[in-house]
Amino acid sequence: GDFFLSGATYASDVAWDFKGKLYLPKTTISSFPHSGTITNDGGSSSSGGVAVVQVVSITNGTNITVSIRDSNDNFSGDDNELLAFTAITTASARGAQRVTVAGTVERYLRINVAQTGGVTQAVVVVAFERS
Repeated sequence: GDFFLSGATYASDVAWDFKGKLYLPKTTISSFPHSGTITNDGGSSSSGGVAVVQVVSITNGTNITVSIRDSNDNFSGDDNELLAFTAITTASARGAQRVTVAGTVERYLRINVAQTGGVTQAVVVVAFERS
């Protein structure tokens, strides 16, 4: 399916069948590991959620890993991996993945992007919706 936001169009192999918040708009990352901006969603929720990552490109190297982390204290001490997408290789770049998670999603969320094998740049979009 296609994902539409603010007049921009992103082609995707995964259905964006939700109205999730864009936690990492189309972003070019050239410094790894990358921790996205902390987002305060106003409170925790108990019914899990769904996340989608769209990788537009990867330059050099082997792969990137994208995860969503959550915290109940703005990451001052509490820092948990909520979900992780399967590693995205240079061969599968421009791919998308959809992952669901059950249970509690804490109040604060952020995106982490790491690389292996010398990736010098990645262009990524990540969205998440609480259930």
